[in-house]
Amino acid sequence: MIAPNASTAPANQPRAVSSRAKVSRLRGRPDTVLAIAIGLLTIGSRVPWMMHLPWAWDSVLYLRAMFLFNATIHQPQPPGYLFYVSLARLIDLLVHDDHRALVWVSILAAGLATSALYLLARFLYDRGTALLAAGFLATSVTFWFYSEIAYPYTMLAAGTTILAFVTVALRHGLLPGARGAAVAALAWALMAGFRQDLLLFLAPLFFAAMWGRPVRDWLAGCCAGAVGIVTWLVPTAALSEGFAKYLHATMRQGGLVSSSSLFALGFDGLSHNAQVLGIFLGKGIGFAFPGLLYFLFRAGLHPRLRNPALGWLVLWAGPPLLFYVLVHIGDYGYTFTILPALMVLAARGTMLAAHDLGRGISWVMNHVGTGQRFRSQLGRHVATVLLALVLIGGNSWLFVRHHSQLSATGITCFDQTMSARLRLVREWFRPDETLLFSSAYYQHVRYFLPEYPTWFWDPAKGSVSVREIDPGIRWLVVFDELAHPAPGQTAFQWMLLPCNGVRFYYARVYPGDRVRFDGRDLTLTLDR
Repeated sequence: MIAPNASTAPANQPRAVSSRAKVSRLRGRPDTVLAIAIGLLTIGSRVPWMMHLPWAWDSVLYLRAMFLFNATIHQPQPPGYLFYVSLARLIDLLVHDDHRALVWVSILAAGLATSALYLLARFLYDRGTALLAAGFLATSVTFWFYSEIAYPYTMLAAGTTILAFVTVALRHGLLPGARGAAVAALAWALMAGFRQDLLLFLAPLFFAAMWGRPVRDWLAGCCAGAVGIVTWLVPTAALSEGFAKYLHATMRQGGLVSSSSLFALGFDGLSHNAQVLGIFLGKGIGFAFPGLLYFLFRAGLHPRLRNPALGWLVLWAGPPLLFYVLVHIGDYGYTFTILPALMVLAARGTMLAAHDLGRGISWVMNHVGTGQRFRSQLGRHVATVLLALVLIGGNSWLFVRHHSQLSATGITCFDQTMSARLRLVREWFRPDETLLFSSAYYQHVRYFLPEYPTWFWDPAKGSVSVREIDPGIRWLVVFDELAHPAPGQTAFQWMLLPCNGVRFYYARVYPGDRVRFDGRDLTLTLDR
């Protein structure tokens, strides 16, 4: 059983129904129509704010992979995500714009994620919880922002949610027998072609779903899974200069990730990862946080209440959460393996709060002397609608109206400032007499301004970098968001970029001048 039987629920909690009944209802037309409508609404809400330029270092690597896929040379970075790039190439045949094609992948994946989350939450709980969970995820400020940019993390959300639903279907009879096990394992393996970390993070769910099944089901699943893995692993290795080089590049990338782990840095690494994960998750949960708190509060009031749905969600979110705390958490998008499960819990908590609030409203209305009986069911419906409007509306406000980096305004500002940087360099500085300094935007410089010589500061090679100006170079241009002249450096001039008022620095230089960049305080010093 995924959900508790009605007989196990206390009197003050909404009644649950059997797993078989939920399977029957899930096959009905209303939920299918609602899931499709939610996905389309999510997709439509993204179209007005699509980012026009690559957001980050990796975004440019995916753009390069659209022309030449080779994970060994980080086009894109290992392990490669072959199916993600291939899907973008297919969409590019329609939109004729590489970057826009990648953004469309993010948008479509966001729609798939919300549709799948609705169906999963509908099975685990009820329609109200499912609608709230999908609404919370769709309006999460981090999820919304990442579905507007060329990054594969909404595909991670879609993959983890779809596969979580597949495991529920596998466990509860929607995928029976050896054929069902093969279908589930094949889906798991194929989704890993979009994000290989799905193989690791979803393994506990799949093993739990397969537990107790006959050997023939395990054999069918293993064979189908192996076929699915081969479909992306072999071409990825072939396109990346062979399996040996591809494996070496992937292992090296994994070593860079583990450098911030508990095993490398001890308690400092654990503390740092936990703090960053808390910040990232808090940003993503947003206004759904009260619902999550109320769920935990109600679970604390009834700790012995049988709730297999909660166990399933914990088994879903637990492995990636442990990995991020113990090993590495590098981006808001990493949390999309966890965020859908938390949104289901937040939605359930909101429904429980609405149930309790509705009973309170009914009690008040029935004791104020109106002369009419106010039903608790009506109060619950009113409370549910009000809470949904406040919480989902609050999340939407954070993205649409709030001025922050992860918002619609942030998207507009980034496009404007990056466009201004590129335009200023092309219009004011000749390639044969200009040196561009960059760190975070180095890949942007290589992609959009390949004719300009570039000085790249790599933090992995030390905090201080010194460069002597070559003959023929007359200008040093700082193509970076954070780097700035050290105090007292009068040789640097600047212009304000549009939207966010960031300064665009440049300096007249001469052959033999020495320029020093100190990564500890992000300052540039020019010595003549």
